[in-house]
Amino acid sequence: MGKKLGILTFHASYNCGSMLQAYALQKILKNKFNTDSEIIDFSNKEQKRMYSILYKPRNLKDFCRNCLNLFFYNKINSHNKDYIKFSKDNLIKSKESYHKLEELDEEKLEYDMYITGSDQVWNINAKDFDDTYFLPFVKKKSKIAYAVSLGATNINLSDGKEKFKKYINEFKDISVREKNAQKWIGQIYNKEVKICVDPTLLLSENEWEPIIGKREIKGKYILWYCMIYKKEIRKIIEKISKKYKMPVYVLDAKEWSRRGLFLHGIKLAKNGGPSSYLSLVKNAEMIITSSFHGSVFCSKFKKNFWYLNIHTHDTGDDRASFLLSQLNLKDRLVNKDEILKRDLLESPDYNRKSDIGKYIDESMEFLKKELD
Repeated sequence: MGKKLGILTFHASYNCGSMLQAYALQKILKNKFNTDSEIIDFSNKEQKRMYSILYKPRNLKDFCRNCLNLFFYNKINSHNKDYIKFSKDNLIKSKESYHKLEELDEEKLEYDMYITGSDQVWNINAKDFDDTYFLPFVKKKSKIAYAVSLGATNINLSDGKEKFKKYINEFKDISVREKNAQKWIGQIYNKEVKICVDPTLLLSENEWEPIIGKREIKGKYILWYCMIYKKEIRKIIEKISKKYKMPVYVLDAKEWSRRGLFLHGIKLAKNGGPSSYLSLVKNAEMIITSSFHGSVFCSKFKKNFWYLNIHTHDTGDDRASFLLSQLNLKDRLVNKDEILKRDLLESPDYNRKSDIGKYIDESMEFLKKELD
């Protein structure tokens, strides 16, 4: 097709889901549409701070975290290097790196078209959110949003509603990942808002094989994968480990040290980064997750998993519930007060008919239409 695309997304986070959705989108664009793309290497100051081991403290809590991170520096740094290596080996990025909106100049960027997304790039309450992900620097070329998520944030209730409305209506087409996002964006966008799947769902299980790391844990184990490892949930996980006589592993070195998980027999995976993550998911006996992408890859590899709902009072967050409904796996969503009552060795029925194939087809049609 000859087009060269510039992608703006959360690719520089030391977060497996973020990196893998960026990887998947580039793979789809190249393999299915023969279209070259570059990820615009943008990462703002706050995002860099979030994933730094040591940073300038703003309060006493930051100071204490620095002390703890310093004590476990080698482990955290080793995991961070695995993310950096994956990014270097598998993502095609712009030669220049950018850290703020003002540095991006459409006249100097040689792209025929721009895509923002997927992931929570339009979650305006995210710590590393930036107006840049609305592509306001693109004035002449075509720009689309692919499967963007707002997290649990209704953009219409923000102080910047008018600004975001202006940004949004400059897009040629917009697709979102969740029903709530479709409703909220639909209230301020002058065209139809489509629902498309996260790019990670567009690749088959076999297409993930080349980047899966070697098995690193012998025997049966439970993988606990989420973004925040709270004490309340850790106590539940300990009981699950004891009941099923399996060790528990986590991937996040920072959270493992900060939450003192090592004091409770919870083990840290030897390696970090997306390749290790895929291996840990593929080889686990059981996965307890509170992560969107955790659920994606559990379903992709047909694993025995449970989505532990830790946001029971947040009706605006439909990321997990909508994904699981698309996959016809809503029975895998459990609340923290009921998980211990369930038989957690009961695997999902992956033979049930689901709507995910329809959503994947519609997502591919959306991309085909935009690229044509």
